[in-house]
Amino acid sequence: MSLPQELLETVVLYLAGDNKALCACLASARAFRLACEAQLFHTVVLQKRTIGREEADSFIRGCVFFASTPYLVRFVKELHIQLSTEASEARLLETVLQRFATTVIRLAILSPFLHSNSQYKMRVPDGLAAAVLHAITRPQLQRIDIFHVAGLETPMRFLPLAVDNNELHLVDWNIVNMSLQVDITAAGQYYANDNFYRLAPLFSVVRQLWISWSWISVAYCPELPPLPRLRTFHLHAEAPYYITATSAPQLDPAFARFLPFIAAHAPLVSTLRFSFDWRFKLQWKPADGLPRGLAEITEPWPMLGAAVFGEAFPNVRRVECSYSLSWDGSDEVGGNLVQERGELQAWLRGWTAERMSGPESAGILAVTFDDD
Repeated sequence: MSLPQELLETVVLYLAGDNKALCACLASARAFRLACEAQLFHTVVLQKRTIGREEADSFIRGCVFFASTPYLVRFVKELHIQLSTEASEARLLETVLQRFATTVIRLAILSPFLHSNSQYKMRVPDGLAAAVLHAITRPQLQRIDIFHVAGLETPMRFLPLAVDNNELHLVDWNIVNMSLQVDITAAGQYYANDNFYRLAPLFSVVRQLWISWSWISVAYCPELPPLPRLRTFHLHAEAPYYITATSAPQLDPAFARFLPFIAAHAPLVSTLRFSFDWRFKLQWKPADGLPRGLAEITEPWPMLGAAVFGEAFPNVRRVECSYSLSWDGSDEVGGNLVQERGELQAWLRGWTAERMSGPESAGILAVTFDDD
């Protein structure tokens, strides 16, 4: 007796996200094959995450498998590919893109994984670049996510050039959602502020921008090109401070200039999201009153209150802010860590709302601790 296809799909949908269970279900009966494969291959990720022969071999095996298995095309709806400047890898990725360009509705493009200085100036081969641009212009595509590492502007240069040369004129940017995530934590000596302006045409069509910025390795304010279509801006900041001669942390002044810069370059932004990861060990005792030392370095926009914030961002309808802190309590005898953390969270919520309230409907905020 065979089960109805609707029931089979319901069973498989319940297992979605559990690849081991889906593989076991697939092996149990042929009837589950289509439904299981649709779940298993809905999202395909071809990416190198570490340096090493084993990781490179795994990446190539994945590329070969999907390049040589056209049967799977109908199942793949999301495709994440990491660009490569190496000719053999680029040819495999080119074939994968040609196979799946007609079915994917979400395409994620990652900067090449490079491990030597000379590779920073290498270009993506023309065949792979053309395959990416072809996939972007497909009519069923709904979203494009680009993950860019600052300093790798040369390998990604073909994308802004295509925008600038009107090669993507078939794309309706009012329908296709373009997001850009920029990692400035690994830029080091390879990064220069003006490099972002080489990507200016790409920034001009971005609707969502996420910047991951670590002051530990990059202590300056990046200058971004104009963002005329930007609607959502998310800044993830790790340790935006420096340690003074007296061992007291102090906010890096570069950060104080960053929000006004966004306000001037993204006039249509409607959602702001900030996440701060404060790496230093917070020294504070509730009995001493408000933790002013923390206030000095967590001020998102020094000396500006809600009125100025609202004037700078007239179209903002939502502001979200979250903090991650390292604090084990006051170490006082009989102290209640849960209660003390609750007091700190309450103070930080009110303090942040006062300075970043924006519209009345703003959502502020979440506070977590490193061991939560």
